[in-house]
Formats: sequence, C-alpha cells, structure tokens
Amino acid sequence: MRLSASNWLTIGMLGGVLTGWLIGTSRLPRLGAVGSDRWNERVMVTGSVSVDRDQKGGVWTQEAVYILNKSTAQLLAAVPDYKKTVSTTQILSDFAERDLAKDFGLTPGSNPHFLMTALDIGTQGQGWSPLLVVETESGQVLTYKVQAQTTQGSNRPLFQLVDRRTDPRLARSVASSVQDSNH
Repeated sequence: MRLSASNWLTIGMLGGVLTGWLIGTSRLPRLGAVGSDRWNERVMVTGSVSVDRDQKGGVWTQEAVYILNKSTAQLLAAVPDYKKTVSTTQILSDFAERDLAKDFGLTPGSNPHFLMTALDIGTQGQGWSPLLVVETESGQVLTYKVQAQTTQGSNRPLFQLVDRRTDPRLARSVASSVQDSNH
C-alpha cells in the first residue's frame, strides 16, 4: 500500500503536534552554572544569592563570586552589579571580606588547609546557595551567606557566617593517625 502526499503530510503534522505536546508537558531539569577555578593559593567559586522572576515568567539568578586566598586566610565576596557611567563601567560590587583565621579561631603560626564549595539546596534556599568552607586540620565547617545590598556610598554585599560545625572525621590529623595505624 502506497501512501499519498496528503497522508504523509497528516502523519508529519500529527508527529509534530505529539512532539510539541511532549516537550511542553515534560518537566525539564533546572539549568544553572557553578563555576570554580584555582591558581596556587587562590580559589574562586560562584554561587547564587537570589532568584527572581520577571513579569514574563523568566527566571533570573543573581550570583556571587567568592575568592579565597589560602595563604592570608582571607575570603572575599562580590555580587555582579552592572553600573555604567560616562567614563567607567563597573561589573562587580565592592568586595566584602571575612577573616578566616578569626572565623575558625586559628592560632598564630598554625598551618590551615581550606576547601571551599557552593551548594544548591533547592527550594529550601529560595535561590541562595550556601558557601561551605572546611578547615581540614581541625575538621571545622563554616557556612556563609551573601546578600546583595546597597547603602549610601557602597554596594558591598552583606557577608554573614550562618553556621559552624566541627566533625573530627574531617580533620587531617585524625585521618593521618588512622592511616598510620593501618600500616
């Protein structure tokens, strides 16, 4: 049996309608990007600080950039804040700073080792990605939150320590002693 051109056209249109319906009703995964990079004693990661919807239903994510200088135990955070004047263009807000030596209670002369990542906690975070910093000598884990803010004369974000935990299993000294006892 041979199909006519109109039959092929009908089959094609039904296939297109079916494909469109499947795409329109499927739940596609949320897209997002988390960037990171490192160089020598510096680490940079990004994480969201808020999510907003526009009038057309579009979703806009506000990101923060975090820069950790391991040798100075400084943690910086900035939020993109595009401003253009006649003579300059500014992309990032002013940097807010945390002193990790103070936040972790490190003693002078100690040799800390830091790990850092931003988390996606889904709808619980309402667009906020917690920043985790782990100090591997002590097993301490600190969680930070950044919020964009503008005050008179500054667009430095609010940079808060929101949680502090210690887990001895994360401490390098514990891991080293367990490893040494197995040899």
